[in-house]
Amino acid sequence: MSLHAGHYRAATRSRKVSAGTLTVQPPDGRIDMALRFCRLAWRDAGHPEASLMGRQAKRVYTDQASIRKLEALVDQLPANGHVVLLLKDGSSCDGVIITRPNVQLFRDGDEREGINATVQLERPDVPDWSRQVWLDQIVRVEHLDSCMASEN
Repeated sequence: MSLHAGHYRAATRSRKVSAGTLTVQPPDGRIDMALRFCRLAWRDAGHPEASLMGRQAKRVYTDQASIRKLEALVDQLPANGHVVLLLKDGSSCDGVIITRPNVQLFRDGDEREGINATVQLERPDVPDWSRQVWLDQIVRVEHLDSCMASEN
């Protein structure tokens, strides 16, 4: 995985946190401490983008259950998949997924660090249309093609 500004992956199933090629497995399994350690380690290794935090989100999550739920949604959102996303506000959005999303480290309005993710959708038939959706706002994913079966 390549590191870009604000790109940190939390692999909570294995209780490890990765930032680029750096992986941390805290002895007590505390993901929040591991995320902070990863960010500091990347900064100390000369990666200025690891100081991050131009990345803002309305909601961030630090508890294992919420992070697992976000990761489960990532698994349902393959690159180039045509999907309909049913959202918490009752609306829906359909389009083609540009790239598979990754959970990332963000800060909320109170400057708390936590995890969230977005997915970018486009419609090939409407060239100027695109939409970014926060994964925590997705209730259900409906697949309109067989892309899930073909992705590695």
